[in-house]
Amino acid sequence: MVKNNQIVLITGATSGLGLDIAKHYLKLGYKTIVLGKNKKLLKKYYSKNKLAHPVCVDLKKLSLLTNHILKIKKKFKKIDILINNAGIATNSLLESTKDNKIIDVI
Repeated sequence: MVKNNQIVLITGATSGLGLDIAKHYLKLGYKTIVLGKNKKLLKKYYSKNKLAHPVCVDLKKLSLLTNHILKIKKKFKKIDILINNAGIATNSLLESTKDNKIIDVI
């Protein structure tokens, strides 16, 4: 049951904090758009919840991201709450980390 008309969009919603936040909003009855790059995990966590709207996209691929954003905008008309949670980490010292890994983390 939808508790209100607010739409939540959460990036990085297939693990960690993003997954927990998404589960929280879904439990409260919010329509929740969940973004992640792992299609299997999106299906595993969200396929049975009618309030969940999974979108499989790698946020580093800007051309694909733009298309998904346009589709989301057309379907939902608005985003009330954005939780921009997606991210990656590396376990290495800065001086031994390659430039492309630093850019990915940032």
